[in-house]
Amino acid sequence: MYQGKIGPEGSKPLRTQQRHNAAARDRRSMLSLDRHFTPSKVPTFTQPKLAFRKAPAEQLPVVAPEVTQEVMKEKEDDGAEELLLDSLIGEACRDEDILDELMTVQEVFDSVQKLLAYQKQPYAPRTFSDLSLLKQYTAQMLKKGEHHLNQFAASRLVAQSNHLENDGKRLARRIRALFKHYQSFGGLPAETRGGKRNGHSYLDNEDVFQACRAWLLQQELGTVTSDNFRMAINEEILPRLMISCSKGICRTSTYNWLLRLGFYKSEVKKGVYVDGHEREDVVAYRQTVFLPLMAKLDSYTRQYTENDDGTWKVVEPLLPVGVKRHVMYFHDESCFHGHDYKKIIWLDSVTQQQKMPGKSKGKLIHISDFIGPEGRIRMPDLGLDARKIIFPGAGGDPWWDTKQLLVQISTTLDIFEEKHIDCVAVLVFDQSSAHASHGEGALNAFDINLTDGGKKPTPKDTYYPPECTIPELRGTIQTLYTMDAEGNKINKGVKTILQERGCYPENPPNLKCKIKCPDNLAYPVSASNEPPCCLAWILSTHKDFFEQKSAIAMLIEGRGHKCIFIPKFHCELNPIEMYWGYSKARYRQVKKTSFDHAKREVLFALDACIIDTMRRFCNRSYRFMDAYRKGLGVKAAAWCVKKQRRHRTISEGAMNAFEDHVKA
Repeated sequence: MYQGKIGPEGSKPLRTQQRHNAAARDRRSMLSLDRHFTPSKVPTFTQPKLAFRKAPAEQLPVVAPEVTQEVMKEKEDDGAEELLLDSLIGEACRDEDILDELMTVQEVFDSVQKLLAYQKQPYAPRTFSDLSLLKQYTAQMLKKGEHHLNQFAASRLVAQSNHLENDGKRLARRIRALFKHYQSFGGLPAETRGGKRNGHSYLDNEDVFQACRAWLLQQELGTVTSDNFRMAINEEILPRLMISCSKGICRTSTYNWLLRLGFYKSEVKKGVYVDGHEREDVVAYRQTVFLPLMAKLDSYTRQYTENDDGTWKVVEPLLPVGVKRHVMYFHDESCFHGHDYKKIIWLDSVTQQQKMPGKSKGKLIHISDFIGPEGRIRMPDLGLDARKIIFPGAGGDPWWDTKQLLVQISTTLDIFEEKHIDCVAVLVFDQSSAHASHGEGALNAFDINLTDGGKKPTPKDTYYPPECTIPELRGTIQTLYTMDAEGNKINKGVKTILQERGCYPENPPNLKCKIKCPDNLAYPVSASNEPPCCLAWILSTHKDFFEQKSAIAMLIEGRGHKCIFIPKFHCELNPIEMYWGYSKARYRQVKKTSFDHAKREVLFALDACIIDTMRRFCNRSYRFMDAYRKGLGVKAAAWCVKKQRRHRTISEGAMNAFEDHVKA
């Protein structure tokens, strides 16, 4: 009978001996049950030994001279292997679980390989390790000819290749014991660790359990968090029950208590998002227009790279003659709701609580701001700040529009020119409708009627473009209105404008498409064999209409600065999106009691993001740009960006690591 090494019981205190004896009686009484446990020592009953099959004599290989002595030692140690098998199988299997016939080496190899190939089965790390060892062990024994290894040599080879510290003899014995178990029972031993729990929890007390559930059910639906529950346990529930706890319940214990009390995590979701990230026209604009322009302008900016110690390495640009230093800022708008709170909530599964998304999250707090590697555009000493906050809605401020954005941009450029003297601002915007809108009198083919007349603003005068089929008119002035008898202006329609240019088709299509026409990326527009989709698209491809810029671009470039638009659906290229997420995560930590309280919390959340964090956000966007510039797809770019932290670019090593990751 195999006994573990246990110290003499007589040397222990009486209470310890009594506790050990009681535990031993409990274990003996549970041997007939189906549950498994991890014994403190090997049970004092004899496990039936399993007959180890001997391999046929003709299959035994010639052992290499350098391992012959080791093999002889292993053969003399067969008794220890059986004892290990006894302790391994001890209480994980019953006698009736033994297979009628032992599995062959090939059958074990095929079975283990099938289990490892089944990716939907989440294995514990120890189980996965045992299966991998068995696969390597059986693969060595299945080799033919001079490469064949017997059970001892194969186990030693696998153990040495998987053991980093010593010769791996103990691991080799375990591998052989696992193989014998798999042969006999058709699987690994049942995992018995973790089935025994000597510790006691305050939650085992029925009074504590009921008091905690009562407190949780009294809270407003969707407001329970692990932090406020932990505070209630330590400061209210346990003291009221006259239970003293020196350190209090920690956050991990609170999480486990919520699960034991019947609560589960749920995420409040609302809204649908349609992705066009890899749409053909979007990718074409990203690769041919945006990325080359950003690479050129980025070389004129001051670059920040984070060192391992958290400091920043500043690289000054090498400016060509006559070029000023550029400073890049990214713009976006975001809304904070007055009643916005945590998205992850705890609900009671016993009473089947459900939290339906409310129709309203409270009044809106609309913020429009700029951030960049230099931080935000502000001068606190002078009380100047480019951030614009409004409170739109019923009884509040007007809704955000292009006019308000133009006023903010004008103020922003004033602050920029005061803060960054003799520098050029590069303001980067997303392609929203407000940012792409034209001012009054701009040439917009999609805003002109088909026929003459209408109440829309009169477009400004233009010129006959190269697309005009009448050579003598090219380059001359073309007015887009006529005068009636009373001297009033009558706007020309698309039909009249195209007829004057000699470009009206014989079989004209509709004025506009039912869906939005594809964007024209470059001038001149490439010829196509397909007929034009609509009249407005034909007019928009003419040079004068194509070169018409948006209102904000005209304002920014008119003051000597530059304006860029991010490709559609590419929020990862705009670091201010991460700034909003960072601020909202902090904003949602606080339960707001009023709208004034929400206004104060918004400012605290926005100002909590320091300049170092903003620089990390910017570098992350620059890494995405570099990844797309090198031809990586969406998944590859996201993987490499996460791998290559603290940098502004993606290295060849990161891309090679992704290829190895995909192959694995």
